[in-house]
Amino acid sequence: MHQHESAERWAWLVEQGDALRRTLRRRLRAEDADDVASEAILRAGRSTVSVAPGARRAAWLHRIARNVAIDRWRRDRRLVPLDIAAHVTAEPETSAARIDVEAALKQLRPNDRRLLALIAAGARYSEIAHAEGVDVTAIRQRVARARARVLAALREEP
Repeated sequence: MHQHESAERWAWLVEQGDALRRTLRRRLRAEDADDVASEAILRAGRSTVSVAPGARRAAWLHRIARNVAIDRWRRDRRLVPLDIAAHVTAEPETSAARIDVEAALKQLRPNDRRLLALIAAGARYSEIAHAEGVDVTAIRQRVARARARVLAALREEP
């Protein structure tokens, strides 16, 4: 990309900033929308892709913003591991409302418990599959079955 094209692109991106933020605020919290819009503008400005002016250019920018929002959601989802111990040790409001997750997990086979612990810790299916030497689909099925067994065990609790 030539220097003139780059300057033109940055000028256009600055013009689009407010409109992009307004669009994102309809779908995200205000602070998240501002962050996503800023990051999308930076990615678009640094991109080496040549996009023709007009509606296609606006759609291109919105697609980048969508991808940024998805990336952030995926990252944030991995940063919040399930803390089973906190759920087990928390005092229930009533004794009837208590769910004994620990007892349900103890009913699982050790391999199922290990898989669920890895997922809860934020490991990706692909990482687990690589470590186990199996296909990602096999890990997805094993995790789904382990989750189903935990749910079944929880339903059996009084």
